[in-house]
Amino acid sequence: MTLCNRNPARHVTVRDTAASDRETATVLRGLVFYRVLELAVGHDPVRYRDLVADPKHKAKPPTPPAQQGQPPGIERPRAARPWRTAYLA
Repeated sequence: MTLCNRNPARHVTVRDTAASDRETATVLRGLVFYRVLELAVGHDPVRYRDLVADPKHKAKPPTPPAQQGQPPGIERPRAARPWRTAYLA
């Protein structure tokens, strides 16, 4: 399958355009990462305690959940779907 191109001598396939799009996305992701890295270097360090609303220690640590062990299984009873079992009868 070919797409129309302004240059009739050169045919561009769908596969070529998909590869080109992936390369462009990869380059843009790299540029975004580079920009974020530049911004991070230019700022003062931020500590976790600066971000937390109430940075003070709790007087009493939170209690862990009472129930421990495995979570309940995912087995469920079969749904009533008569249109799926009509041919089995």
